[in-house]
Amino acid sequence: MIVFTEADPPQDGGYEHLDHISDMHRMAMEFARCGWEVVHIPKEYACADDLEAVFSGVTERAEPTRALWSGYVPSQAHYEAVYRHLQQKNIYLPNPPEAHQEIMELDRSLRCLGELTAESVVIERESATIKQAPTFEDVVARLGLPLFLKGAVFSQKDEGWGGCVATTLTELREKVERFPTRLSRGRVIARKLLPLKKNGETLGGFPIAREFRFFLWRGEILAYGFYWAFGDTAFITLSPEEEKQVLALVQEAARRFQAAYLKLDVGQTEDGAWWVIESGDPQFAGLSHIPMETLIERLTLSMREPPPVSIGFHHEKDGRT
Repeated sequence: MIVFTEADPPQDGGYEHLDHISDMHRMAMEFARCGWEVVHIPKEYACADDLEAVFSGVTERAEPTRALWSGYVPSQAHYEAVYRHLQQKNIYLPNPPEAHQEIMELDRSLRCLGELTAESVVIERESATIKQAPTFEDVVARLGLPLFLKGAVFSQKDEGWGGCVATTLTELREKVERFPTRLSRGRVIARKLLPLKKNGETLGGFPIAREFRFFLWRGEILAYGFYWAFGDTAFITLSPEEEKQVLALVQEAARRFQAAYLKLDVGQTEDGAWWVIESGDPQFAGLSHIPMETLIERLTLSMREPPPVSIGFHHEKDGRT
């Protein structure tokens, strides 16, 4: 099995001699320890136009070979180009382009999650022009205020909590109109703000909510951990009954997606209910408090069987094409 990592290549003597060892470097080292072939690739902006050169050292495999990509969130076009290029070498990333897009783009994942997540309205954009269907007034009438705003893939977390939340109709209009296209992919999603249990705030004003991140393979949970960087022990620990509730929610949500490799974030509201916050592709997700060794060891065991080979969008879970 192969992992393609966007971590900077090691200098003479290995990773430990780098000035900074990131989680991506640590993952590359752990994959190597578990027997994976580690191949370093450049970030999208440095290689999108020349995949032949990027993968020139990767030979075609005689047998279908599983692979992972460990890196930063790519554009959909770049993900598909890399997937198809590797496919020609008989190497297969876990999620075909359509499955990757379904779990990465919030407006698409909402169709799968349905009642398991916060009620939301998709506001489509065309360049700087806002399509007034629905109108901003319609959005507020349906969801109320305040609203959390996120692009199809990214929110504006760099601007703090205030940059992500609209508390008035005027704020909603202004923030949607200014939302960067590179984050929105042409769509901004207004979400009903769930009253999540919280235990303090980050420096950016984000509530440290009772949220957990799960990584799954074909619907089976590989590992999970608390989402935020810190929190009181009691706050970040699930009781046996809570864990039972959360695992049932996560597995139901996973059942609705076609991706073989899946990330799910879930949170608990003040009334004790659990909700799916969002989905994603673990190939491009931070670990939060997920134990790295446990994750990669279990993932290695799960991925050892050869990948199914098909043309187009393959539904790995049940073998349909």
